[in-house]
Amino acid sequence: GFNSLGYDPLDPMTGMMPYIGNVWVAGPKSFSGLRTTYHDVWDKEVQKEITRRLESTVLQNKDNRLCIGYFYMDIPLWHNEFARSKNRGAYVDYIRAILGDSPGKLQYIEFLKQRYGNIEKLDAVYKLNATSFDALKDQDFVSIDYTNPSIKKDDEDFLNIIADQYTKYCVSETRRMDPHHMIFGDRFMLLMRSSQIEESGGTYNSILKTVSKYYDAIAFQPM
Repeated sequence: GFNSLGYDPLDPMTGMMPYIGNVWVAGPKSFSGLRTTYHDVWDKEVQKEITRRLESTVLQNKDNRLCIGYFYMDIPLWHNEFARSKNRGAYVDYIRAILGDSPGKLQYIEFLKQRYGNIEKLDAVYKLNATSFDALKDQDFVSIDYTNPSIKKDDEDFLNIIADQYTKYCVSETRRMDPHHMIFGDRFMLLMRSSQIEESGGTYNSILKTVSKYYDAIAFQPM
């Protein structure tokens, strides 16, 4: 029977039956494309926006005994190859294409520096002509070969770093506002009929392991 409320429950119903609060935070892009774009989750202004969006839902539900917990994004794009195959662009591509001293771009450069040690090794893999890691601030990386196994591994690993930063911030802010309800976080994509994308379909297994450190349970959106 009808025993719970779905997306964005109507206010009058939240006093009548169990429900899960829904917060479209800023961070990954949703596969649906609705209300979303990628954000630099290290940027202080983006973090302020995440906090503002959380406050708009969490503070009005934190004392409701019928509130089970909170969802964040719906079917976010946490798989580089899948996102590119659907013309949505990968989260990693968005971060590294930012020019200048953005916090996310600096995190990406530091990741590459730690992984390769010197710029010559990086240039050899990425087919760049950068003279230093600092010079990567002005590199958009649009001409790199995404199919290169080393770059694919780098991209998945850095996507996990993005996911960790995003999830850690969202959960810590939610817990600060409401320490008593469950956090289900993103509703991850599960492509039941897809053989094109390995693992859980649209989401790397490594991402699920990363976010499981923070969420009380993992939620899937079958498609």
